[in-house]
Amino acid sequence: MHADLPFWEPIYKQALPTFAGLSAIRRDGWAQRGGIDRLIILESGKTLRIGEKLREPDYPDILPEYYSDRTRKVPGWIAKDLACDYLA
Repeated sequence: MHADLPFWEPIYKQALPTFAGLSAIRRDGWAQRGGIDRLIILESGKTLRIGEKLREPDYPDILPEYYSDRTRKVPGWIAKDLACDYLA
């Protein structure tokens, strides 16, 4: 699972000086459906909701998903009103 890859925590520690911890959202529910893949907790207690996107193989860019199913015109993540605060 992409959430278990070892590079996530060092990335968040570098980007967020007050990083205190993280938790992956694994179960289907309102958070996953709202685009939240991870919760980051800061030293202040504030929680950040993160949407994590990976492409394989590794590309040096971001590919916005306008349709998750083009034939049926099902909106992709970029075309939805998501509940995440940040995209990683």
